[in-house]
Amino acid sequence: MKRFKISLLDLLAGITLLAAIAIVIAFSTIRPPEVTELYFDNHTALPVFNSGLARFTFAIHNMEGRSMNYEALVSYAYEEGNESRSVNVTTISELVRNMETASLNVEVPLREGVERARINVGLLSKNQNIGFWTEHSERPLYYEGTGVGSADCILNHTAMISDSEGAGQITSVFIKARGEPALDEWPRMRLWVDGRVVGSAIVASENYSLYEFPLAGLEEGLHVIDVEFTNDYSYRASGYSEDRNLFIEGIVIGSAWIEPGITEFGRGRDAFDCRNAIEGMQLYSNGVMRFALRKP
Repeated sequence: MKRFKISLLDLLAGITLLAAIAIVIAFSTIRPPEVTELYFDNHTALPVFNSGLARFTFAIHNMEGRSMNYEALVSYAYEEGNESRSVNVTTISELVRNMETASLNVEVPLREGVERARINVGLLSKNQNIGFWTEHSERPLYYEGTGVGSADCILNHTAMISDSEGAGQITSVFIKARGEPALDEWPRMRLWVDGRVVGSAIVASENYSLYEFPLAGLEEGLHVIDVEFTNDYSYRASGYSEDRNLFIEGIVIGSAWIEPGITEFGRGRDAFDCRNAIEGMQLYSNGVMRFALRKP
């Protein structure tokens, strides 16, 4: 009878092969995780509310491996005096097939007198919850790529443009501005009109100059114009300082001269929410100078 000699190298190769086979078998029998995703559509546009009604959309994405019948409870919570109160608004039932998404539109009527509330959406069978804070605004305004802001704080500073001031022929906005540089870089400003970016410019002079931004045209009614300072810098040390600032004297619409109404400091959505509005302040930090006008 022949005897077979197995070398250590052959033994190690065999063990490696068996381990590889075991791993393949293990992974081939692992089931994908059973998951449901719950989220808000376009989360940057989550609303402030007007006339006591908050509207939004949430989505359910089914990755459970089978069709699912979901129940979602929509509610909101608010403060009344020193007490917290909660209101269940509605329960939504929705059948969602595997690997499909359902987007559901919701209207939440808030009780009279509620100025701020947290809206919640919960999947009853999954113990999953999402929510957001919402606030009352007489004039909510969506800023593209940034979120929902408010124009409440500048409504009392609305300038009226008469026909004699060229209201029917508005094709440009002129910003009268000057800058102070730091680190060899001048301030940058960005122009928003009714929540949309119209253009940007580098203010490369310490003397006031007019900077022109073309417009496609303004319709009749109220318009909000925001001039944003985007690259603030400040450094101070013993005997040395640098400070980049943007100064806005006003804007020209048609032939009308409009002085600044409100300044707000912050970045992104925080610069447009009317929470820290200041009158008569220049842009010594990142923020926006805000104007309102009404075209007949």
